[in-house]
Amino acid sequence: MNMIKVNNHPMSLRHQRRHGHPFADIDRLFGEFCGEDGNCAWTPRADIVETDSAHEIIVELPGLEKNDISLKVEDRLLMISGEMAKAEDAEGHRVRRQERFSGSFKRNFRLPAGIETEKIGAEFKNGLLTVTLPKSKTAVGREIEVK
Repeated sequence: MNMIKVNNHPMSLRHQRRHGHPFADIDRLFGEFCGEDGNCAWTPRADIVETDSAHEIIVELPGLEKNDISLKVEDRLLMISGEMAKAEDAEGHRVRRQERFSGSFKRNFRLPAGIETEKIGAEFKNGLLTVTLPKSKTAVGREIEVK
């Protein structure tokens, strides 16, 4: 019977000697994609939902407060922007890996015709921004009885 030597240790000594620390490869990848400062550009995810009376845009913004978010409407364009603070090193700790995005963000949404822009509302709860875009009465439509 032949014995096969298996190295089950995830970080072999050879790997540690070559890279210096266990997260060297990950640090290198983040540096390539996000730059040396680790600041990656990011775009928050959004869902768009339509009801009979309105459209809703629901944007994921975990970790933000409502004061961190700015909304503006101009020429049928809804602009949502803000900034996510970068994770800071606490005393005695170093951030070795940051997968959560940080920095400023901006999302623009072209509004469909028939939105009452002066009645647009926004609510921020549990990390979700819900922007309600009410349809005008002409956009909602009405049924016409045939005589």
